[in-house]
Amino acid sequence: MAVEEVSDASLRASLIAEPADSSNWDQIGQASIREQEVSGAARYFARANAATSETSSVLMRLAMAQELNGELSSAAENYIKCSISFGDDAAKLALYRAVGCFQKLGAHGRIVELAEGKPVDGWHSYQGVHEAIGVAYLSERRSLSALMWLCSAPVDKDSDQGYRSVLDQALAMADGSTVEYADICQLLANTSSTLFKSSFRARKLLLWVSRVVQATDIERLIFECGLVERSGGDCLELVIQLVSQLVGKSAAVKWAKMSQVIDPGNGRSFFYILPEEADLPEDDVLADWMVMWAKAAVVSSRTDPQGVNSAAIILKTGEDTADHLSYLVAAADKYPDSHIIQYNVGAHFNILAQAEIAEPMLKRALLVKPDYAKALSNFSVSHCIMLHDKEAIAAARRALAANPKLTSAFTNLAMAYRGAGDLPAAIAVAQEVLKSDPSDVMARMGLAFNQLAIGAIEHGFENYLSRWGQKNFPSEKRPFPQREWKRHKLAAKEKVVIYMEQGMGDELMFSWFLHYMERLYPGNILVECDNRLIGLFARSFPSIEFYPKTNPPRERLLAPDVGYKVPIGHLPYYFTADLRELIRERWSIATEPVVEGYGWLRTDSEKVSSWRAFFQDLGGDQRLVVGVAWRSSHLARARRAQYVEPEELVASIPDGALAVNLQYVYDSEEIERIERCAAERGIDFITVPGVDLKDDLDEVMCLCDAVDALATPLTSTAFMGGVIGKPTFVFRSSAAGSIWQQLGTPHIPWLPSIRLMFRDARDSWEEPIAAVREHLVEVERRKIGSRR
Repeated sequence: MAVEEVSDASLRASLIAEPADSSNWDQIGQASIREQEVSGAARYFARANAATSETSSVLMRLAMAQELNGELSSAAENYIKCSISFGDDAAKLALYRAVGCFQKLGAHGRIVELAEGKPVDGWHSYQGVHEAIGVAYLSERRSLSALMWLCSAPVDKDSDQGYRSVLDQALAMADGSTVEYADICQLLANTSSTLFKSSFRARKLLLWVSRVVQATDIERLIFECGLVERSGGDCLELVIQLVSQLVGKSAAVKWAKMSQVIDPGNGRSFFYILPEEADLPEDDVLADWMVMWAKAAVVSSRTDPQGVNSAAIILKTGEDTADHLSYLVAAADKYPDSHIIQYNVGAHFNILAQAEIAEPMLKRALLVKPDYAKALSNFSVSHCIMLHDKEAIAAARRALAANPKLTSAFTNLAMAYRGAGDLPAAIAVAQEVLKSDPSDVMARMGLAFNQLAIGAIEHGFENYLSRWGQKNFPSEKRPFPQREWKRHKLAAKEKVVIYMEQGMGDELMFSWFLHYMERLYPGNILVECDNRLIGLFARSFPSIEFYPKTNPPRERLLAPDVGYKVPIGHLPYYFTADLRELIRERWSIATEPVVEGYGWLRTDSEKVSSWRAFFQDLGGDQRLVVGVAWRSSHLARARRAQYVEPEELVASIPDGALAVNLQYVYDSEEIERIERCAAERGIDFITVPGVDLKDDLDEVMCLCDAVDALATPLTSTAFMGGVIGKPTFVFRSSAAGSIWQQLGTPHIPWLPSIRLMFRDARDSWEEPIAAVREHLVEVERRKIGSRR
């Protein structure tokens, strides 16, 4: 090196005087660096280093100059010398620089040599070192070491696509290699302090662990590698999920409890402590504890949206008390921008038919996520409940636009069309659903009722066969072992058992079809039914054997000669031709103002005569006697739209009549209202003494037969009147102006004495009330005429 190259005169003089002085060459090298003469600086630092026997900062500056000058191999070797001689911080820096040089050279083997035995933590201030060492180990096909370094990288690397790609490669390689339990334990122990600060990489690594470790070893692994202590509890949320998935929820409970000790406000971990609904004890003690947590989670300032949503789910499964519901409202108000919470709570209020509360919640969900199909579908339900037909149809159509495969949207669109009275449109929607999913029972049942309502009885009753596929169908499928009767021909002494289903009104209504079976196989039929109807049915069908419904079924119904079984609701499908003939025969009486007769169930004639005498004693032969009811025991919103108020019932009864209470459930306030209104018009209202109006059905049927007519909503009372042929005038809400039992006719063909008085549920009962009163006046006129 020529001395003339050095510009500083004093340094030049020093070099001439003392050419072996290391500090002079070092200063010249630093000056060259400042002047960006990297190549010269490297030469000067090399002379400085050669002039001293100690590894010093000069060597570090030489390595840096060599790195800048592209002499990567020499630089790396000098960095290594520094890392061996320097203290901790300087040694780490030197090692970091050496790794960088070898990375640029692609010398992955040398990087692995440097990393061996080095702790993975403490490197967060050295950008990229974890990835570089991880890639080096990966190139050497040492996947676990690669994972150890990659999973210890700073958390902000998660957003780096390059880092993510390398991590995925390491996991894929680890999947294909043989891994020892002890190595996995070491991997988790060494990385846990950083690993669980990143949900992204922790989930990936634990998913890999779940694939390579036996489920029975998972908990032991977590304990032995000290995961909880090393991560400061950060691992618990993912560990709980892992244990729950691989071992079971019961095993996850202890981990969730540990999480609660570390962080009592962690609502998500608490969720795992909660038992499944089926596991709740009968005394509801644990259920109360669950509810207490859910309420606390709703009002706590620390509970995040996921925790509040879990609390809302718990409250939804509890009793629908005003207290519970107030917390559900609070849950929705707490996070108005959480579309999931708004949907879950709003949907629950729709189930309760409280659409006015549900609608604004679903609106909030849609403000946050306008294309949220499930919320749009439920928004349609809210409008259906509130009788907003156009809005209901529009919301369901928007739901289908957002998700053309959302089954509930089709169901709700069909419901909206039916609510609007457009049965053909409702049928078309259901048929469209069934084209893509023939197993959709809700769509098929909706189609069945709508087809029956327009008179498509063959298709309607065929679709009605699927009713047991509904989630909440109100009847159990009876445990008879026989084959199902599908119009099979019976042998001479072979029997078929017919079992009743659904409610008492349905048993009465469907009993009509026993005629058709009796005509085919007299003496071969057994029927299981409500015990309260045994006497009435036995009197009416003497060739049929009747047995009460019991669990298990009566032995006679399981006897060897019983070859077939069939539920009563299946029979209409097998006798649609007979129904067609019945419709033709009775069409001429469909619009008569009063129809009497055509009943098929026989009451006890002596009891009927006794009750008629009782009523005559109260008012004489000329007085109209009307059996009345105004509601059932079910008071859900949809049902209430079918019921009349006590005052409205009285308004439908002619002046001076005798009204006989056939309502088995009522309160004293209702009776007082009826009596007050009735007294103003000379109507006497009585509840006959000594009769159990709920359970003594044979006596109640005799009462129905003893009165002149009935006025009632379409409850079991209406069917009592119809099956004995008593003039029965029925209040009914329907936008379509029909019910399915009419089979597209102006009346119910097999119950022609029933007359239906319709209104739209948005209208008052004024017109049906006037129509019922007019028909009752005609009954009274005929009664008086018959007495003369």
